[in-house]
Amino acid sequence: MKSPLMMLWLPGCAATSFVAFVSASSAQSPVEVPPIEEVTITEQRVGRSHAELHVTRIGPGNLGMGYHQSLDELIGRDPAIGLFRRASSLSAHPTTQGMTLRGVGPNGAGRALVMLDGIPLNDGFGGWVYWQAVPEQSLGDVTITHGGGAGSWGNQAISGVIAMTSRTPIATGARVRMTGGNYGTRSLAGAGDVVGDGYSLSLYGRFDDSDGFYLLDQAQRGPVDVPAARQTTSIGARLTADVSSKTKLALGAQYFDEARVNGLSLAANHTESKGLNASITHSVDARAGWQLNGYYREQDFANAFAIALDQRKQERQVLDQYAVPSTSWGANGLVEAPLGDDLDLQFGFDVRGSKGETHERFRNLGAGFTRARLAGGQQALVGVHGELTKSGEGYSLSAMVRVDHWSAKNGQRVETNTETSGIVRQDTIVDTTGSMVNGRLSGRMDMSENSQMRAALYSGFRLPTINEFYRPFRVGNDITEANPLLRPEQLIGLDVGVDTEIMGGTARLTYFRNWLNDGVGNVTLALGPGFFPPTGFVPAAGSLRQRQNIGHIVADGVELGFSGKLTEAIHLRAAYIWSRARVTGVNVGQEALTGKRLAQSPLHRGNIALDYDAGGVWTAGGELRLSSGQYEDDLNSRVLDAYISANAYVNWAWSQQLSLYGAVENAFDADIQSAISGAGIITYAQPRLLSFGVRAAF
Repeated sequence: MKSPLMMLWLPGCAATSFVAFVSASSAQSPVEVPPIEEVTITEQRVGRSHAELHVTRIGPGNLGMGYHQSLDELIGRDPAIGLFRRASSLSAHPTTQGMTLRGVGPNGAGRALVMLDGIPLNDGFGGWVYWQAVPEQSLGDVTITHGGGAGSWGNQAISGVIAMTSRTPIATGARVRMTGGNYGTRSLAGAGDVVGDGYSLSLYGRFDDSDGFYLLDQAQRGPVDVPAARQTTSIGARLTADVSSKTKLALGAQYFDEARVNGLSLAANHTESKGLNASITHSVDARAGWQLNGYYREQDFANAFAIALDQRKQERQVLDQYAVPSTSWGANGLVEAPLGDDLDLQFGFDVRGSKGETHERFRNLGAGFTRARLAGGQQALVGVHGELTKSGEGYSLSAMVRVDHWSAKNGQRVETNTETSGIVRQDTIVDTTGSMVNGRLSGRMDMSENSQMRAALYSGFRLPTINEFYRPFRVGNDITEANPLLRPEQLIGLDVGVDTEIMGGTARLTYFRNWLNDGVGNVTLALGPGFFPPTGFVPAAGSLRQRQNIGHIVADGVELGFSGKLTEAIHLRAAYIWSRARVTGVNVGQEALTGKRLAQSPLHRGNIALDYDAGGVWTAGGELRLSSGQYEDDLNSRVLDAYISANAYVNWAWSQQLSLYGAVENAFDADIQSAISGAGIITYAQPRLLSFGVRAAF
């Protein structure tokens, strides 16, 4: 069984933005601070903006260290970001691994753009991200931009952007990391570099295998429940070459394979993807240059859902998506040029295409599947954008406009009776197209020698994915229907913030308000048992939902943060976000949602951490993460409890080439609830995880 995944997307995503945004230090180079630091511009030219929103950075000192077993957990040190549910990619189903910032309507597809070297990693079929596909040892840094409508980044970037860059090799060598842990977890990761005159070649890979942990509490488990095991393999290569003293060519190739069991032996999925990308960059100076990028990816995904019966003594497959092939491709270009001493122009284009379809069997009443379904379609997006930035002593102003055109074509949904081969459903799906204009206004101003004020007004959009348009799914007794009539989401946002240098560090305060129009959500249509259109029978303790555009959603929030050294050896990080996202306007038939809080969007999230590094043999650290309770469903009838978890690590450097480390995640084994069914079955995220490893460099 083969399926899709991968990490080969390139920076050209078509999208939108009326983005305003401002940076506390937009014209300065980032200052390297061990754990997380504030930065202003990324190394990648594509997607770079002259004025930034609230931005944090995870530097190379924390990547590839193995203190967290998943990249999304490492990035989760910033409490503003999170997957659709609380479970990390260690146990979460791939279709729930979409990233969203600031709690602005989390969903499986995600509302944040995730990039590697300017290449979007969001799955072309479903929008989610395969976090296990990115070996940390291949990364140089991660920059997290809070706030949507992110300029030239385009589609999907309506709540923020996570931009990762590959590690730039400076000398020939190799690095290896071997890790073992509880629950039968073992992994091997490595990277090797060859650096020559005007070129470099990097090879990297990771193998990860785990027997997994149970997703249900022992009191609710039955004989059919099994641990959520996983096995992943990721390999890649990146070649860079100097075409001239100012022009660089980069070529990349990636392969990813992942197999998972999702708590029941009959509920398994498999992903396989392959991709290629190319980039050419010409830099005249810090203010002028251009870049062209292109990418291609093909992937396959296979997935089965099952239900537990007879007090969890038996199980039955209810949906077998035995083949979900898809392809994605794209290209973009960007030019930056000064128009004077204090005026800069940036303009560019991007284009993206994707197609995919699901081949599946469903309607299993106990004697095998009796229905087959083919559903899918294709999408295309193309956008152009331009931005002017004026900078002076103590201030900068920026204005940008984007125009995007999108199309959703060749949609189909055909269902047949496998016993008679007769067609029982064949939807007529009309091709749709549209155009949107978005943009941003932003500004930054020094209030004093150590303080700056920033403000931003922006807009952006997200085109629903092929998955949301055409692919229904079922988890347990909860059924969710697709919707080919979905409209693009549009977000309008306002940010106002102050940054100040205090106590040897940087303190940050940000207020934001987001208006999300036509946000796509899973809207409850009926509760079982009974027969309900368009699905048919919905079992007891189950629900029938459909992806629908929700009229209006408003999210108010406040972000607080501090990062700085308490002493030469001790670094403190503290961050907190309060975000209140609720439905303020509905469409016909959605009246029950009025005033409801968004599912999977907590009011409070926070993180506080201390890292010790005296530049000697020992380094160590610990952190606390907290989240308030949140609703599981759109009707706010299912509540997930609040939690506090603790993580810690210690590292001992035997020599410059060899070190040993140990880490614990969720040290006090807190119960972290990630989902709850209509029957009250609670799914849990990761329990206490222990890991021990060795790192070597040659």
